[in-house]
Amino acid sequence: MSDLSLRDGFDHLVGRGVVTDKGTAHSYIQFYEDLLKPYRDQAIHVLEVGVFEGASLALWRDYFPKARITGVDIVPNPNPTPGTDFVMGDCLDPATFSGLPSIDIVIDDATHICENIVATFKVLRPLMNPGGLYVVEDIQDDDTVEQMQALAQFEVHDRRSILGRPDDRLLVWRSDDL
Repeated sequence: MSDLSLRDGFDHLVGRGVVTDKGTAHSYIQFYEDLLKPYRDQAIHVLEVGVFEGASLALWRDYFPKARITGVDIVPNPNPTPGTDFVMGDCLDPATFSGLPSIDIVIDDATHICENIVATFKVLRPLMNPGGLYVVEDIQDDDTVEQMQALAQFEVHDRRSILGRPDDRLLVWRSDDL
């Protein structure tokens, strides 16, 4: 699968009944393909916070053949994804992330609540490797954008016009300044 595009990998998973909202409810697949392609064949650590039932972990596992993939959620994962790690814990508690290796890519798809997004970034930023990415999905309000940009130089990627969803905005921080 490592030679397939992220779209092909997504379609393959859907064909097996594994569905993530990154390509259904949201319009993120092509966005992620463009953003993550430079990291694809590197031995990196990808951390997704807020994995729901874990379908996106399979997507990342298939797309990043050399990566360690870790998912974190406050509720148990009912569908463990082979070849990935799962940590049950609160993203606001630094202890949740103790023992994990440093992180190259963070995807925050957790609470979608502004103060929690800010707090999670403050917990995870020190664990980031230089040259990495921190992505926050499903930004619904301008207050979140403003508060995150006050902390670091986040890019805003507005995809609301594609599917007409009010929460199809993503924030991206590049950890080049570490």
